[in-house]
Amino acid sequence: MEVTGVEINPLHTGNGYYKAAATIYIEGGYVVNGIMVAETNGKVKIRFPFVAKNDKDGRPRTFAFTPISAQARAEIEGAIKKAYYQAQTQNGAAPQKHKRPNGRE
Repeated sequence: MEVTGVEINPLHTGNGYYKAAATIYIEGGYVVNGIMVAETNGKVKIRFPFVAKNDKDGRPRTFAFTPISAQARAEIEGAIKKAYYQAQTQNGAAPQKHKRPNGRE
């Protein structure tokens, strides 16, 4: 598996928790939309898309896409983080710390 491209679409929601939505392109003709990018305390966190429903154990969501190995997760998250930081730099501002709605950073 190889990530062949990443698009970063900034979310313009003020000081919201999520800063961008990412789309990744995977070799072999696959695309994954709706990967959310959050930034807190100077760290970027990735949330993969999920289906909003209860699963068989009553948990509130099932992931629609998620890597099944540590190596795949590292490759995908690394590509998204690199593209996110490049987008931040191109917009003239380095990634910043943002406060969450509860007042914590």
